[in-house]
Formats: sequence, structure tokens, C-alpha cells
Amino acid sequence: MLIALLFMFFCFRRSKEGRKAEILSDATGKEEKYRIFLRDTILVITPFMLSGVIMNLTTSLNQTIYMRMLIDLKGAGETATTTLYGIFSNKAVVISNIPISIATAVSSAIIPGISAAYARRDETGARRQVGNAIRITSIVAIPSAVGLAVLARPITMLMFPQMESLELASSLLSLLAVTVIFYSISTITNAALQSIGRMNLPLISAGIALVVQTVVLVLLLRFTDLDVRALVLVSILYSVMIFAVNQYYLRRFLGIRQDVRRDYLQPLVCAALMGAAAKAVYYLVSMAAEPMRNLPKGFYFRNLAATAAALLAAVLVYGYTMVRSGTIRRKDLLSMPKGQSLVRLMEKLHWLPETEKRSA
Repeated sequence: MLIALLFMFFCFRRSKEGRKAEILSDATGKEEKYRIFLRDTILVITPFMLSGVIMNLTTSLNQTIYMRMLIDLKGAGETATTTLYGIFSNKAVVISNIPISIATAVSSAIIPGISAAYARRDETGARRQVGNAIRITSIVAIPSAVGLAVLARPITMLMFPQMESLELASSLLSLLAVTVIFYSISTITNAALQSIGRMNLPLISAGIALVVQTVVLVLLLRFTDLDVRALVLVSILYSVMIFAVNQYYLRRFLGIRQDVRRDYLQPLVCAALMGAAAKAVYYLVSMAAEPMRNLPKGFYFRNLAATAAALLAAVLVYGYTMVRSGTIRRKDLLSMPKGQSLVRLMEKLHWLPETEKRSA
């Protein structure tokens, strides 16, 4: 935070002359009062801050409910309960958050364009930008979720090679993987709602989801023996709730109607083929690298080699099936970062369908 503040101060000082020129060239002749400027700033940033508070509150609340109900109500050991929660929060959740960070970066990039289109009363342009952002995010999030689900154990072993907790951490990750899809798209829809001036709606979505998931968590811990898996289930519920409520708001206030088949089902089919290929490659390479187990740390490096090969196969299979099936088109590739380079690569590999080449 301090580094970010210092960087902003540096940029502010560097732009001093430019700001003077803008003031002199201002055609309105009006000077904003600091009182109005401060009020507008607070109205804008408060929903952002409160959304962050709710996210942090959800984590803290779930931890408190989980610990207190298992220790005080069910008589579980404090050490064992704390260990289980640590495996969930410090391993499974940490790994699942990695692909979600990509959506966070995309959401920051789309806000200015959507806001500008909406300010010009170009709702069609705003809808198109939001739809494209959701589509691109789903194209990345869906295979990420499938990859984490089918390669949960190898990926967990790479990042957290503690054998005593490997099985539990990887099983939790395989269940938690689906939240990657819902959280990633919800991050985009949050940004879209904020871009059209509906700052409070993501806050309402998070609040509704928080209440529902808290009630469900209490019931699961009270009447089932799910233990730490109850936290996984309510995490999935929380992400689905935010996703669903945000979709409703976008439909109501921006008139967005998504193509479920194109945006979700087709990428899911391609990702399923990708997952099967990745799993097969992992086992084949693991068998071929069996002699490595006798080397120092050979078990880890065998897993590393097999996982790297599986991930490479996953990228190739997913890319090929998405392009050849027409699920992702030339214009979709061009809208991505380094899109021109991606198109050139697809053309060299002869992956683009002939119709796509002719339309270029």
C-alpha cells in the first residue's frame, strides 16, 4: 500500500504541468468545490471498500463459525480443527485464487471503456464490451477450473509437497475448483455494474450471498459430519449466489442476454476433452519417469515432469478444440492481449478454419 501511495504521489507530481494546461484550456469556466469533489469521491469509493469488507468478513466469519461449532458444540480437538482449517485456507484456497487473479486484472482494464460508452449513452457499446469481457473470462476460467479439478493432486504436490496433508488438500482443491468459474465471472460483472454507476449492487450481491452461506454453513456443521468440506460447499454456494445475482442485475439494468451455449457449454466441452488429455498424459509420463523415484527427491521431480507435460498437452488440446470447433473465433483472439501474435501462430499451425481465413 505504501509503495502504491508513493507511486501515485510521484505520478501526481510528474503531471503537474499537464494539469495546469488542462485547467487553462477548460471551456466550462466552472471550478468544482472541494466539498462536492470530496462527496462524490466518498460515494464512489465507499461501495468498493464495503465490498472488500464483506469479502474479508466472510472468511473471518466462516473461520469463527467452523472453529466454535466443531470445538464447543461437537467437542473436536482444537489442534486437529485448526490443522484442517489451515489445509483448506492456506493450500486449497490459495491455489484456487491463482486463476481468479487473471479476472481481477481484466476487470480493471474494462472499467474505463464501459464507463465511457455508458456516459455517451451508448448502451449497445457498453453491452458489447461487457459481453466480450465475460466471454473472454469464461474462456480462461473454465479450463482453469477443469485443470485444477483433474490435476488437483499433482498441482498441490508441486506447490505444497507435504505428504501428510497432500490427499486432503488435493481433494478440497478438486471440489473448490468450480468456484474459479463463478468468482472470475463475478469479478467481471462487479466491475461492469460499477462502470454503469450501479456502485451499490455488487455490495447487495455480496450481502445476500453472505447471509445465505452463513445459514447453510451453520446447518451443515450442526447436522452433518462434513467438517472442513462444509467450508468448501459454502464457498461454492457463495460464488454461485454472487454470480446469479449479478447476472440478474446486468439483465435488468443493461439488458444483457448471454449466449449460454457459446459462452459456457462449448468451452466446457472443449475443457472436458482437455482434462481427459491432460490426465492421460500425466499418467503416461509418470509411468515413463518411474526410474526417477530412486533419485534424491525423485518423487517430486517425477511429478514435476509429468505435470509440465500434462499442462502443455492441456494448452494444445484446448486451443485446438476451441479454434477448430469455432467456439473461439479470429475476432475473439484479436481482442485478447497479444491477439495478433495468437492469430499468426494459429495460421502457421493451420488451426484456423478456412472460413475464418477467408473472412480475414
